[in-house]
Parts: sequence; C-alpha cells; structure tokens
Amino acid sequence: MIPKICALGLLLAFVGVMLSEVGYKSKKLFSVLAAVAVLSLLGGEISSALSSIMSLGEITGISEIAATALKIVGLGYVFGVSSDIIKELSEPTLASFVTIGGRIEILIVVLPYFVEIIELGIELIK
Repeated sequence: MIPKICALGLLLAFVGVMLSEVGYKSKKLFSVLAAVAVLSLLGGEISSALSSIMSLGEITGISEIAATALKIVGLGYVFGVSSDIIKELSEPTLASFVTIGGRIEILIVVLPYFVEIIELGIELIK
C-alpha cells in the first residue's frame, strides 16, 4: 500500500506542476481533490487496522475503553485533516473554528471518563 500512496502522490504532484505551467487557475481545488484521492486509498487499510485493534480489545476485556480511545484518535485525525484542507483553501479563521469544535467534541467524548475517575478518587479518600 505504501508504494501505491507514494506513487499516487508523486503522480498528482507532477500533474499539479504541469497544470500550473499551462495556466490552470484552480490549483487549490486540485490540491484538495488530490488529498481526497490519497486519503481514499487509506480507507481499507484503516478499516482493517481498526477491526484488528477492536478484536484485540474484546479479547483483553477493555473493548469499551479501546473503542473510546479509537474514537478520540479518529476524531482528532478527521478534524485535523479537515482543518488543514480548509487552511489550504485560504480560510484560516474557519479552520480555527473547526479545530476548536474538534477539541470540544473530544472533550465531550472523554468527559464521562473524567467524571468516573474523579468519583473513584473521592471514594478512595472517604
């Protein structure tokens, strides 16, 4: 899979240079489409990796915690990539709001575990 991604990236970079040489004006749009093409190659690999991690979590008995951790990592990547694409489209303010929204969403996902840890600490003190 790595050679395919590298080859596609190099090919798309070459096409981008050629398009800019002939006067193609929508270079940002091409960059976003190229990024989507490269990320779409990773879809199957990411899915198989996540399923193997989840099965490992079920075997060890920490499937709920593992699922939450994977959700947090996934949210971080989704919001990070989205923010980078928005920055590439020359919208830094909107990219900042997407990043802040992602951080808030991650905090919402993690908040029940923080509450559980605090309650456990209070019980240990009593």
